[in-house]
Amino acid sequence: MKRHLITTLILLAALTCTAGATTWTVHPTDPTASYTTIQDAINGADDGDTIEVWNSTYTENVIVNKSLTLRGEGRDVVTVQANDSDNHVFNVTADMVNISGFTVTGVTGKGKAGMCLNNADYCNIFDNNI
Repeated sequence: MKRHLITTLILLAALTCTAGATTWTVHPTDPTASYTTIQDAINGADDGDTIEVWNSTYTENVIVNKSLTLRGEGRDVVTVQANDSDNHVFNVTADMVNISGFTVTGVTGKGKAGMCLNNADYCNIFDNNI
């Protein structure tokens, strides 16, 4: 009986502590989206979450400081242009980040880039126009 109780408690603890990743959506004007800016979505997300960015043009410089997936609806319909042309558009400072489906523009500052991996490892940056 005691063994059964311990097994049940361990199982309940494991189920209680297991959290699934959340998918968040971004669009500047669609009221059904979770957020209106990419940075707000990152700030509200947890490690392991996915952020889906819907078709539009976003004017912002984004700091990716969490291990997550940023997925644009397609590089032909999602553009992120620098709000500050002297800074990276995407500055990735976390490991295990995936970024795909974006056109990135507007960086003119010396030594700055559309996407910068800043001491970040195990990242996948693909299917973008930078």
